[in-house]
Amino acid sequence: PPDLDAFVDHIQAGHLPHALVVDCTCDPLVASKHTEWLARGIHVVTANIHALAGPIESYNQILRERSLGKSHYGFEVTIGGGMPLQAALRPLLHGGDQVCEVAAVLSSSMSLVLARLREYTKDQGAPVGGHWRQRARRRVKFSQALLEAVESGLANADPLDDLGGRDSAKKVLVLARELGLPLEEDDIEVSPLVQGIAEALGGGGDCRGLGQWERFDGAMEKLVDTALSRGTCSAPSNYMQVLSPAPP
Repeated sequence: PPDLDAFVDHIQAGHLPHALVVDCTCDPLVASKHTEWLARGIHVVTANIHALAGPIESYNQILRERSLGKSHYGFEVTIGGGMPLQAALRPLLHGGDQVCEVAAVLSSSMSLVLARLREYTKDQGAPVGGHWRQRARRRVKFSQALLEAVESGLANADPLDDLGGRDSAKKVLVLARELGLPLEEDDIEVSPLVQGIAEALGGGGDCRGLGQWERFDGAMEKLVDTALSRGTCSAPSNYMQVLSPAPP
């Protein structure tokens, strides 16, 4: 592992007027150093969600150090495929508006998976008895859609973060704190996209192959079939997150 202390000692040289760390990682260890760097007068710019969705005390320490004015702290995490939701909320709050509800699809990887589950595979057919016969169309399987999300770089290294709702919960937490709600991750009610998947996989998933995900193909196909039969799947289904900071 990198020696972060040696690194910041190196960049905070006496002959330089400023020191700046740009944290583009998703590493909890790097995020844990932000408060210390700010206290040393080192500016931090980050997209590391663990810094903003970690324990509330760590989050408050970052805000306290930033308020002292010794250093600047710039942050924007990847929410909804890079939508600048935090930047959109700040002018509303500064202008005195009250945000009653935020409802959004915050996981681009799960949006891709759910959209693909409604699509059909491209089947060119096969020659039968001297004639070219088109095979029956088959919808894209869950395991294949998930692999596409991983290979495209949208899904996390451990897809369980997406499928179990942990990644979306952290994004909701970031937005909640931006609205002034002192919430912890345990305060977020999570409904996994695939029920029981974390228990079935022992709490960790390998994104490198289809094998362990294929066991869920049947359950996800039934889920889509049920939605289609109820007429609730005329448009691509979405994994929605809702934040209601104000009482109705």
